[in-house]
Amino acid sequence: MNSRSLFSAYMLDPSNRDEYLVAITESLLWHVKTEVKKNHSEFLAFYPVREDFDKRGMQMVRCVADFQGNIFRVSLDFTSRLQDVISSEDLVVFDLLGGNEIVVSPEDRHLNDFGNELVMKKLSLTLMERSIFN
Repeated sequence: MNSRSLFSAYMLDPSNRDEYLVAITESLLWHVKTEVKKNHSEFLAFYPVREDFDKRGMQMVRCVADFQGNIFRVSLDFTSRLQDVISSEDLVVFDLLGGNEIVVSPEDRHLNDFGNELVMKKLSLTLMERSIFN
């Protein structure tokens, strides 16, 4: 893998380039968080863990192949990868239930309007539980 694919961030044996990209991302997020704090705000990142996407993908996908047929081991544990670059106090993770009713189509697993609405509702409830706002 040449570190230019969707799966490169999830490779179990990252290349030097992949490790460098993680280090750059950590640095960028640190600078963003520092600027946010200077402006008396709170930095948070959120991730909805989807039953139809995250949990199923983690169970099903173990390897990916590149165009030359080389096979690479991956772990599609998106939450763990986010935790590699975002501290746990800055990361808001919550479950998002749903299947085809929350996505554009069975072939396009991007969230549709209804799915995005569910994410925002769940996010607001999660932030209220964390006393971020009331």
